[in-house]
Amino acid sequence: MTGPSKIRVGMVGISPGAGWAGTSHVPALASLPEFELVAIAPARARPQHEVVPHPAFRLAFGNYEELVLSSDIDLVVVTTRVPMHAPVAIAALAAGKHVYCEWPLGKTTGEAVRMADAARQSGRVHAVGLQASASPTLHYVADLIRQGWIGRPLSTSMLASSPTWGAVSKEYLADRSNGATLFSIIGGHSLDALCRALGEFREVSATIATQRPQTLVEGGRPFVMSSPDQVVVQGVLASGAIASVHLRGGTARGEVFLWEIHGDEGDLIVTANNYVQYDEDGLMLKGGRGTNSKISPMPVPPDYRAQVVPPGRPGNLARMYAQMRESITIGRPMIPGFDDAVSRHRMLDSIEAAALSGVRQRIHGE
Repeated sequence: MTGPSKIRVGMVGISPGAGWAGTSHVPALASLPEFELVAIAPARARPQHEVVPHPAFRLAFGNYEELVLSSDIDLVVVTTRVPMHAPVAIAALAAGKHVYCEWPLGKTTGEAVRMADAARQSGRVHAVGLQASASPTLHYVADLIRQGWIGRPLSTSMLASSPTWGAVSKEYLADRSNGATLFSIIGGHSLDALCRALGEFREVSATIATQRPQTLVEGGRPFVMSSPDQVVVQGVLASGAIASVHLRGGTARGEVFLWEIHGDEGDLIVTANNYVQYDEDGLMLKGGRGTNSKISPMPVPPDYRAQVVPPGRPGNLARMYAQMRESITIGRPMIPGFDDAVSRHRMLDSIEAAALSGVRQRIHGE
């Protein structure tokens, strides 16, 4: 450590362009004085003269192996494409570093299990980027449900859209073998939010389809899309409530995100005005209960936003990093950690098995 509270950060996978790491992780970490941005490295080795430095960092390594072994680094942030998550994170954990890894944790559930095993053996703090877990609005929704504001939850429906996986996409995302699909990314984040508020699925049925077998990728090239662009999940939650989730790729001319939660005494509705559904600046909560059938806006109480964070997309990440700093300081496991990610991967596997077999799947151990 450089001081009693500084956590020195190395980031693997950041690009000089306006990617997720540069526009969200960097400003999130820069807003927290307990962290120091130190070094970057590419996911795949490059000659040192080809490594493009980043103005927020003072060091740039030619490969991630050098970064994770550096004595100047305490925390490794993995923002690479999904196929490189496992090798980078496992190397960092073996080197005794704390690790934050973006979601999906692994390209497959097997990779995620190996990463969780490595994290457990290392004794280091590990976090996975399921950012909805840090949303004040969604925390408030979960608390309202636990406090009985809607009474007994009866059903819930969620519609989540992404402009990607449509008529135009990116080759990396359109190829399902990379593990970065509408189902794994948007599905993982959305289903995680639903389960955190209402509990886990007890059983599921599903339809997963590619309605656009061809898309245009970088340079306007036609590309055969193997990633799904439509996913429908139906099931029963552990509470007995009925759930329906529709994930859709491509431009949405209707609602971008709509989540309705229906109870025997009240209803909650969460909407978003942008595609980054859990960006707090875009989330809106409404509700109604009792004999009054009117749905009205419900501001989130100030206590849920007590921490000062950057506006927009970096906000939830800043909250997650602040929680991670507390976990590192007092030695408490981070939630969500790699074990939580494995549970989400296994849930997605059960949903995919239901879609492939046409047989409703029971989910055990949740």
